[in-house]
Amino acid sequence: LAGLSVFTLGGLCFGFDSVYPVLYSSGAFLDLCAADEAAACAARSGEERQRSCCKAQASSFVSLSSVSLFAADGVMVAYGELMDRRGARWCISVALCLVCTGLALLSIAGSLGASSPAALWWIA
Repeated sequence: LAGLSVFTLGGLCFGFDSVYPVLYSSGAFLDLCAADEAAACAARSGEERQRSCCKAQASSFVSLSSVSLFAADGVMVAYGELMDRRGARWCISVALCLVCTGLALLSIAGSLGASSPAALWWIA
């Protein structure tokens, strides 16, 4: 349980800057860009694919990370209360289930078509 929690819960909450290149290269939120910008972005190769294609895409990533960080801070209030009532093992088990569900949604987001991935990014 401890090893799984380190691999799934560690890093991403405060390491969004390292995840941005991966998300950019996968084409996340690319549908928010104008058609000519999206076409130019799709033609990129190598390290050029790891940069944003348009301001709307970059703004969406900033919004996503801001919502995630504020949600993480807000959940700490409920987490503290649950930790006192249910105990550490129950809390970490529920947290791992939620994180694994979110990671699963992120992993299938790119294969669901043009409109579904944006919704799955926000849900995850």
